[in-house]
Amino acid sequence: MWGNGYSVVSSILQKQWVWETLVLVLLCKLFATAACFGSGAVGGLFTPTLFVGAALGWLFGMPVHALFPEATAGPNAYALVGMGAFLAATTHAPLMAILMLFEMTLDYAVAMPLMIACVTAYYTARTFSKRSVYSHALETDRLERRRFSLAETKVRELLKPDPPVVKLNASFAEVCQAFHNSPHNKLYVVDGAQRFLGVIPLEAIRPHINDPELAVLVIAEDLLDESFPATTADSSMADALELFSRRMCERLPVVDDMQHRALLGTISKTDLLLALAGSARDAAPIFFPAR
Repeated sequence: MWGNGYSVVSSILQKQWVWETLVLVLLCKLFATAACFGSGAVGGLFTPTLFVGAALGWLFGMPVHALFPEATAGPNAYALVGMGAFLAATTHAPLMAILMLFEMTLDYAVAMPLMIACVTAYYTARTFSKRSVYSHALETDRLERRRFSLAETKVRELLKPDPPVVKLNASFAEVCQAFHNSPHNKLYVVDGAQRFLGVIPLEAIRPHINDPELAVLVIAEDLLDESFPATTADSSMADALELFSRRMCERLPVVDDMQHRALLGTISKTDLLLALAGSARDAAPIFFPAR
């Protein structure tokens, strides 16, 4: 019950068992496998599948052979067919199960019942679930790895340096020129020590464009949005995603830390979503070089 089950499977195929003992071992093995697989502990399903198939095949074949000893094979042959049937049902791969079990015996007499049992088991399993037992395990593992990558991948992996910046005391003309030279709709405002202070959205300059006299008096500080959020280079992608969900914007400023707030660059929502898409497809994040 505790091991991988190969020794018991070999014993079922070669020796005679007391059926009460085999039933007890089978129930214990089912419980151990379910507890191990369901809890996410280390342990596979391939060998337990062969174990259960062999045990049930032997338990079925024993009374059949006792009732019709001249017309049926021994319970060991039923155990072999049971292994193939359970393997085909759990993996949804009947051809693989047929070839593998036939290669184990090289007995042509077992080929026909093995094929019938494997195909029947496969279609029976498909009526209950379109996915094999391994599909669920792979999907669970992929989701776990995706959550892990979101928590472990840092913002600096997607960082783009050299964002469009203006100084706090920049004139209105300098702000307009900075917008003219930048493809983005926000400017990042810094002080003399390159500390991030906030952003100037494009819509903030529009009321002053047609009023030259007022525009002469306006500086960057008058247009500043100090409430704009920032993230740090050591924050996770999950933290950045949460900020994007709270603030409708395409880019977030990235600072070294929240105390000094030195502006390092920006992170793009598009790059973040592409990284998430790559993580979901390949179970690993896709990193984009800074550009």
